[in-house]
Amino acid sequence: MIHLLSKEQTYNADKIAMNEFLVPSQILMENAAISTYNILKNYISKNTKICIFCGSGNNGGDGFAIARHLFANNYDVSVISLADLSKMSQETRLNYEIAKKLNINIIENVANDFSNIIENKFDCYIEALIGIGGSENLKDSISDLISTINAQSGLKFAIDIPAGLNANSGKSHKNTFKADHTITMFAPKIGMYINDGKKLCGKIHIANLGVPSSIANNLSKIRIIEHSDIREILKERHNESTKFDYGRVLIIAGSEKYQGAATLCANASVRSGAGLVELATTSFHSSLFPEVIQVKLNSNGDGSISDNNFEFLKKYIEKADSIAIGPGLGTNINTINLIKNILSEYKNKKIVLDADGLNSLDINKNYNKNLVLTPHIYEFAKLFNLDYNDIQNDTLNCANLYAQKLNCVIHLKHYPSITTDSEFSTLTINGNSGMSSGGTGDVLTGIIASLAAQGLNSYEAASLGAYLHSYLGDYYIKNHNKESLKASDLIENLKNCF
Repeated sequence: MIHLLSKEQTYNADKIAMNEFLVPSQILMENAAISTYNILKNYISKNTKICIFCGSGNNGGDGFAIARHLFANNYDVSVISLADLSKMSQETRLNYEIAKKLNINIIENVANDFSNIIENKFDCYIEALIGIGGSENLKDSISDLISTINAQSGLKFAIDIPAGLNANSGKSHKNTFKADHTITMFAPKIGMYINDGKKLCGKIHIANLGVPSSIANNLSKIRIIEHSDIREILKERHNESTKFDYGRVLIIAGSEKYQGAATLCANASVRSGAGLVELATTSFHSSLFPEVIQVKLNSNGDGSISDNNFEFLKKYIEKADSIAIGPGLGTNINTINLIKNILSEYKNKKIVLDADGLNSLDINKNYNKNLVLTPHIYEFAKLFNLDYNDIQNDTLNCANLYAQKLNCVIHLKHYPSITTDSEFSTLTINGNSGMSSGGTGDVLTGIIASLAAQGLNSYEAASLGAYLHSYLGDYYIKNHNKESLKASDLIENLKNCF
């Protein structure tokens, strides 16, 4: 599990390390420098000409200390210092003075003559100008310097976070430092994975500061699932078990026109390990797995599910451990009313509401954390009457806000996708554009419902389901290509995923 920190949480982590674990700031800086050096040496050779850019703050202090370790190990290192001595912290000033005593080449008072100093003179650039205290608003002098660095060929490293990138929002200045690698402290920052951050940080490394990782883990409210987490979240199956130990999924989906959507959802639930899967619909597709129990419903004149099925469905709903509603339902008002009745009467059931099912939602109502909504960004905008561009620029906060307002779990399909119960959030950073095709969302709904039926709470099911779903897409393109990827390929690859 990768735990992400905000800027404020990172400052708190510093305080905890110093106050509770009695590790002085100077030692934290030294440990950061040693760990950073150990990462750098894996990527740069002794004949590499290295330039480190240092500012006045502790980020600059890290830079001076890193320069010392490189110099002590016979690397060709120079420092360009934009630091104001009067603004340096005690720790930064000490590392600056040590570097001076060692006769490391420190270039100061550079004014704006960046091109003459930098151009074609170095093979590696290490940026330690601002750190997480900065934002997307850069001073002109720093902006010009970074623009010059970005134009150079050679390997580029950012220390803690690229200058010009907001650690919380992921928004960036036009001349943000473009890193091949970012070496960050305690844990990655939220802004590295959202908005512009994901294309500016390169490969992300965590520097070891010599303090417990639990400091960051306990502060973090946002996480990223890794493959090794699957079995921590979804427990192994035991021999002494039956189909009833792995949950019953009821899927209310489809119509005469959209049989395929319901079929993809049901088949995905079967492949994801549910003990029993029932599909309640008006018309069944020939590719429906024989393992799916067919529940035939009355239809409206257009082939959609009629609201007169409510009493009939009750016995299936009451037996179900989770319910998936929405794929291929259509927009008939009778169908919408049926789903509204189900949502109203069965508040304590784990329900995944997707696609056309979202039309049944009352956005002024207080639901509970058993309900998972899975809109893509356009559906989210329509659902809450929001401007698409406003959501695009602030997806994490938007998802959190409406999960809190409705008291439910929201999985917002985007890149990265966001799963949140308003208190905790999971980002899904894998997946690929080959998954941008019809039916892939129906597969996700089926996977989430299956995991929920197997005993995961709705937030866990949506988070792990999103990870598995995106992993399926990545698994496929390892051997094939994005263009040929279709939703049923994801279902087929579930047998390889776990």
